[in-house]
Amino acid sequence: DDGSRPPARKPFVDVSFDVETRTFQGSVEWDPTFNSASRWVYEMVFSEDYGRITEGAMRLFGADGAAMPTVEFRDPSAMRMLLLA
Repeated sequence: DDGSRPPARKPFVDVSFDVETRTFQGSVEWDPTFNSASRWVYEMVFSEDYGRITEGAMRLFGADGAAMPTVEFRDPSAMRMLLLA
């Protein structure tokens, strides 16, 4: 981390998309590291209408390749239904 702001846009690399499962996979690489992470690895599964992410995760990795905390994505409409139940 050199203290600089991240760019306004950062492209994904190693991208894939499975049409049948609506699953996107891709990584964002940081050099220098950003918040101690050198790579963010995404997996996102979209709803049938592509209006929301229904599940997935962003896995972070340090410069040494060690796993850092994972951020999980969940369907916001499913969470709303749980709260209303």
